[in-house]
Amino acid sequence: MRATVTLDHTMADAKIERHYATEPAIFRAARLGDHQTLRRLLDAGTEPDSRWDLGYDFGGYFKRNTPLMAAACSCDGASVQTLRLLVSAGADPDALSRSRVSAAWYAAGHPAWWLAPRPTRPVDMPERLTFLLQASRKLDRTERFHRPMLGEACEAGDPRRVQILLKKRFVQLQEGCYGEAMHQAAQSGSAACVRLL
Repeated sequence: MRATVTLDHTMADAKIERHYATEPAIFRAARLGDHQTLRRLLDAGTEPDSRWDLGYDFGGYFKRNTPLMAAACSCDGASVQTLRLLVSAGADPDALSRSRVSAAWYAAGHPAWWLAPRPTRPVDMPERLTFLLQASRKLDRTERFHRPMLGEACEAGDPRRVQILLKKRFVQLQEGCYGEAMHQAAQSGSAACVRLL
């Protein structure tokens, strides 16, 4: 089952428009936080860990994603309740994208405003991250990759998420393609993130 998206100026690029014309209904419902449609699709047997590329040209991090990942980084209506609904329906919080990061990684960094037709500023990103870390059975795995969750939170300039990850012992200041977490925090302009590190 497919759903189309009406695009405004924030998604004027023709490639993005064509890409989102193929968005599966479960991804659209997850992204929008449309719980009624999500329940209907899941009750009808839609696979909660279906795969689709969230981005047409954003590298492996937005390839082979799940609805849970879409909801984790959504700034288009999803919330922590959307994540709870998906996990309770069998979505795997430890499923990995092509770049081998889980849904928690998407909740740690910037919300995916460039993927949303009508982006808003989500206020519950720390709650999403906390829920996904608690739901995960493999908390240490994503820290082995070159873009650790701590760095993503620092780049987003969100001291609440940085603090959550530090408390969960995600403390490696790994060198990555965007530099160390300290550099990312400074670059974000968040003095609070820098002080936490």
